[in-house]
Amino acid sequence: MALALSVAVVMIGSTLLLASVLVVTLAKPDESFPLWGNPRVRRGASIGLRVGGVLLVMLGSLWGIAPVAGFWAIVPVVIAFAPGTVAILLHNTTVARQAITSEPVAT
Repeated sequence: MALALSVAVVMIGSTLLLASVLVVTLAKPDESFPLWGNPRVRRGASIGLRVGGVLLVMLGSLWGIAPVAGFWAIVPVVIAFAPGTVAILLHNTTVARQAITSEPVAT
């Protein structure tokens, strides 16, 4: 039962992390979002969601999964951060494509 609760806490944390990315990318859909840094436009909701997500992922992983899985508890942490990372990469790809197609052609 404790393991199932920990997995649920990690999943909720992952959802909060993804929501923090979506708050920023939807606020400025035409700006690129740095993968390993802070965006230029920061929203309070994004920071709160990110902090909550990281806390829940770490709490669920360290207190519930790590005693059972040992070193392999790092796998749920990596999986929890993956959706936000993929969302950033997809957003940046879309911004780059829009920049290429919106440039006027030189004659």
